Amino acid sequence: MFRRFAGDTSGNIAILFSLLFGTMSVAAALAIDMAALNLEKRRIQGAVDLAAIAAAGNPANAFAIAAQVIRDQGLVPADMSVEELSLPNSIAHVSAELGNYRPDRSIPPEERFTANSGLRNAVRVTYRKQGELFFAAPWSEPPAIAAQAVASAEGRVAFSLGTGAAALGEGLPNALLNRLLGTSVQLRAVDYNALASVRLDALRFLDALAVRLDLTAGTYSDVLNAQATQSQIGGALADVVDAADRLAIQGVLQQLGNKPVRVGNLIGVGGLADNRLGSARGQVEAAVSALDVVRASAILADGTKYISLPVSVSFPGIATFTAEAAIGEPMQGSGWFALGEVGASVRSAQVRVLVKATIPGILALLPISLDLPIYIEVAQSEARLVALTCPSAASPYGTATLQVMPGLARVRVGNVLPNTLADFSAAPATTPAKILNVLNLIVAYAIADVQVSQTSAVTVPFSSNDIRQRVIKTASTRTIVGSLSASLFGQTRIWLDLLRIPLLSESAALATIGGLLTPVAPVLDGVINGLMKVLGISVGLADVTVHGVTCSAPTLKS
Repeated sequence: MFRRFAGDTSGNIAILFSLLFGTMSVAAALAIDMAALNLEKRRIQGAVDLAAIAAAGNPANAFAIAAQVIRDQGLVPADMSVEELSLPNSIAHVSAELGNYRPDRSIPPEERFTANSGLRNAVRVTYRKQGELFFAAPWSEPPAIAAQAVASAEGRVAFSLGTGAAALGEGLPNALLNRLLGTSVQLRAVDYNALASVRLDALRFLDALAVRLDLTAGTYSDVLNAQATQSQIGGALADVVDAADRLAIQGVLQQLGNKPVRVGNLIGVGGLADNRLGSARGQVEAAVSALDVVRASAILADGTKYISLPVSVSFPGIATFTAEAAIGEPMQGSGWFALGEVGASVRSAQVRVLVKATIPGILALLPISLDLPIYIEVAQSEARLVALTCPSAASPYGTATLQVMPGLARVRVGNVLPNTLADFSAAPATTPAKILNVLNLIVAYAIADVQVSQTSAVTVPFSSNDIRQRVIKTASTRTIVGSLSASLFGQTRIWLDLLRIPLLSESAALATIGGLLTPVAPVLDGVINGLMKVLGISVGLADVTVHGVTCSAPTLKS
């Protein structure tokens, strides 16, 4: 019987099936759970991708937007609040980090995004939750499922560094701008003020300049790398304004010379440089003043320049002023205006100005005249774009944040040799100034040295309304508060060589000289500020303007 049973093969399939059924059932259950987890992972990744794209359009509210998108996809337990989603230890957790994304293929994809960077141009959204098990739940802990996505809207901001095109009066500022432009005709302040009132689109100006340079088939990069004369720049300005504005400004434009300017030092366009000419027009609001373009081209032309002004300005009973100026070679590739992504920057040129004040007065019944030389040196200022938000219904013009470093400035009372003013390879030596000499009987000397510095960048935010109104904001140093000249005179050391003159003491003479300087301080501030505004800078200050913000549709980044 045993042999017959051992040799009987009928029903072996059923026996094998019954033996393997349990194992097969477990395997099938695990396969179903794994497939469900994989499907859930894909659903989560799709939701996180959508959340990152939505959050990149409004980084200021990135978390709220990302959490709502993920909730709308049905991936969040119905009883969980938004606050609970932000808790790291909750069963479902959403995070949205602002940071900097670098599209550099030499960097591993996982390292291209830097969270909480000073430069912020992207959003990284992460969602983590417990997966759902159907068959393995009784004996296995559900695994955590996480997904991550980085998105960026590729925003661009048009911004500038400089004091802006203020109206000019007659006198030293007008004379300085005339000398900068190298005009043979002394143009009136009204001509420049007409130029200041004309605004034009920066990209349209580059397109017109390309025609003047015979570069109509290239890219914006070709124009930026080209040399253009001031007259070609003026011709391009005339090409892009309407007939009425052209008539108002033609007196200035017709007087521009032929000094060359590298266009890229005048205007930067960031990532738009590789676009075909004409293709980027209208992509961003980038209106600039025609006077700013003309002034910047004059400052940038021919590198280092020395200017001695042929006129003086008098304030009867207070002082008469003359001035000299020197402008250093600007850094290559950095103009006063930029249209760029987060990280773009603009820089000013280094400037030196020597103002000489002649101050009338009476000392010991004798008419006297104080000759006071004031030397001002301002290093390069810099403004860098560190953050932006794209235009939205709540913020129709977007927002932008700049970090501004006002240039180190030094203001001195003392003699400076004119031939050293334009030598930017070394700081000019300053010697005590002989400010008074009355028949060699009364001789007064003066010297002072005030430094205006800023050790860290100043953060300057621009709201949507600021951008709409083209507000000029000022980043200032913390060194000088109030009047620059009053601070300078307060630190000026004056001493006398006095012969024996009856009824005149040294203290009385010093008091008289101090009394003559006091009313000069506010007037001197006005003279210095007027000259510096023409050069696009201020002592201890840096003025910045955001002209417009534009963003492409947000996209995912690898």
